[in-house]
Amino acid sequence: YKSRQIAAEFQFDNGYQIPVKHLANELANYNQLFTQHAYKRVPGVSLLFCSIDDEVGPRLYMVDPAGSCYGYHAVSTGTKEQEGMSTLEKMMKEKREEQEEEEKKKGDDGDKDKKGIKPNKLDLNEKETVEFAIEALQKVLGVDFKSNQVEVALATQNNTKFRSLTMKEIDEYLTNIS
Repeated sequence: YKSRQIAAEFQFDNGYQIPVKHLANELANYNQLFTQHAYKRVPGVSLLFCSIDDEVGPRLYMVDPAGSCYGYHAVSTGTKEQEGMSTLEKMMKEKREEQEEEEKKKGDDGDKDKKGIKPNKLDLNEKETVEFAIEALQKVLGVDFKSNQVEVALATQNNTKFRSLTMKEIDEYLTNIS
């Protein structure tokens, strides 16, 4: 409720939609106020905000109940949060190394910034991203999923509205993983 209120007020005041980073920070500030007073109950949920920014591309932020807000390339929350984060970090490191090896074979230096430093992100297409996410979830839970046991929703730069994948589409991804 509060995030919708913040977003609506921002759009009314400024005439454009609120950037996801600003929304996440505003909600983190709001949550942090609850930690300052003993008589207020802290919200008990972690919130994930994602958006596709016109200028910088996909953005992902997590706001925790204590009021901290961080940006991520991939994030895990819930019961096995620590295991999930460790698995995601390990898998992302392996993928980055694979991509760097491919770039070396091609003789391509890759995308570097003004200081000559390569960005710390993966270059995955939609199919690779969905497979990466499902594979990480399977590793953390130690289960091989069937298409009716997992739900996948995605948004792309071409289609910014979230859409849920059908069981048939999920089954194709699961087949590619195994």
